[in-house]
Amino acid sequence: MNDKINVNGFKELINSQSTLLGEAGATRMNTEPDYRDRNDFQKDYARILYSSSFRRLQGKMQLMAVNPDSFERNRLTHSIEVAQIARSIAENVHKWSMEYLDSKNEISIYGNSKDLYIVELGGLAHDIGNPPFGHHGERLLNELMKDRGGFEGNAQSIRNLMQVEKKHPHLAGLNLTIRSLLSIIKYNVSYEQGNEKFLYDEQFQSINKFLRRLELEKSTRTLDVQIVDAADEIAYCAHDLEDALSKHYFSINEFIYDLK
Repeated sequence: MNDKINVNGFKELINSQSTLLGEAGATRMNTEPDYRDRNDFQKDYARILYSSSFRRLQGKMQLMAVNPDSFERNRLTHSIEVAQIARSIAENVHKWSMEYLDSKNEISIYGNSKDLYIVELGGLAHDIGNPPFGHHGERLLNELMKDRGGFEGNAQSIRNLMQVEKKHPHLAGLNLTIRSLLSIIKYNVSYEQGNEKFLYDEQFQSINKFLRRLELEKSTRTLDVQIVDAADEIAYCAHDLEDALSKHYFSINEFIYDLK
């Protein structure tokens, strides 16, 4: 398998994130009582699964307009599929880590359900801030909000999870662990930096202040979010095609012909 993956790059990535992959990753911005009934990432998974923002994905389009009687996917079903694919990828990453990493000196990853909850919850939440009407709606909202901090789907996902959702009488948001949040953050840059993809300034400042407190790297995209990102691409490439075929926009033979 050496010809299929960059072993040295894989080792470097894992070891560079060893602090996050350890106990520090389970730290929350606001301390909670430890009831020890479930692990921290299992709690985060449940908080996202039962959030109103997640349920609202059923009314948001993936490729086609939402039709409750239709075969085609919406953002909710797409996110469930991304979570499953992300888990499968993580399980394979664990196999690679067992084969290529020195278990005595290097951290092994995704070898237990605790770690797998991370990529699954990342899959569930990766589109949780996306607006109706897909990317066109996102671009229009960003134009309308350009003088008030902009609008970006991933940034809105983080805002929903950190501020909009309300599960505690005295705290805003879901109070997720830092590793769970980072499994959803694709672009750790602020709106005021002028990037097309960004975090809202308030969440950007809060997250990076927290990262500094934990002595974690600011700019690194975590392995978790890279797995979720790959799972998202696999899901929409395969499933958007399936949905388009179901609508008879083209035939499979026409599709194959265009690839030749």
